[in-house]
Amino acid sequence: MLHKVISINTQKTFLEALGFYLILLFFWIILVALFGTFFFLAPGDTPAERGFNGGVIGCVIYCMLLPFVILKARGLLLSANSFLIFVGGILGWLLGLPAGLLVAAFISTMQSSHNKD
Repeated sequence: MLHKVISINTQKTFLEALGFYLILLFFWIILVALFGTFFFLAPGDTPAERGFNGGVIGCVIYCMLLPFVILKARGLLLSANSFLIFVGGILGWLLGLPAGLLVAAFISTMQSSHNKD
């Protein structure tokens, strides 16, 4: 069952999309904890500002990269749904990672173009 939840090629139900969302959120938290020492490269006066700026930059990249990968794997990248890549980045920038990942969870419930008859 976990394979279906983390697979980006399968269409998910609402509960599976919720599990996918939580797994992505947990993975990002672990990734930031492991690579947080590299945030000192971000601009800022204090270490807290540098960490915040690095987190925002990473959040925007992560929230735009995941919808891109999911749309590409499902064959929906060249459709009208491509604007969701930017919606994820904007939500990640304005409201943080939990809001930005909602776009990836929503895309995971869409039907793949490979499964159409």
